[in-house]
Amino acid sequence: MDCLFGDNPINQKSLIGRHVNIISVNKEIHEGVVYVIDPVSKVVILINESDKRLKVLMPQAIASLEIKHEESNIDTSFFNNNLLFEERKIRLKNWFKKNLIDVSEEEAVLKVHNDFSISPPYTIEQCVSSNKQVLERMICLIENMICLIEKMP
Repeated sequence: MDCLFGDNPINQKSLIGRHVNIISVNKEIHEGVVYVIDPVSKVVILINESDKRLKVLMPQAIASLEIKHEESNIDTSFFNNNLLFEERKIRLKNWFKKNLIDVSEEEAVLKVHNDFSISPPYTIEQCVSSNKQVLERMICLIENMICLIEKMP
């Protein structure tokens, strides 16, 4: 699998939403639309267009990959939304770190100590804290980040 992608996440990302045939090392053909490729483990998840079922393929089981069609009939807005959420999560983590706030992640939920958490899709509506002051300050911090992003050209 490394020979297919190497360490190039751009190449991996370019396959998302494309209809492919993946041939396994035991010569089985797995057909579907690439839902996601994990950039670290190189695990590929395909979605079958007819029954919308997911198939997980481990990198060591993949012999080759061929693109059948450049576009699929599957609504790619779902893929784009997941990418948007991931991008938003990364921005928030970086913003917290830039403001010297220790942030951790548990099952896609960003947590600041045990006082604050924010869940996907990582908007102010998903902010949770039992401490009202912490909640207000974290929301203010997130709003400041949003204002800075909106001012960018």
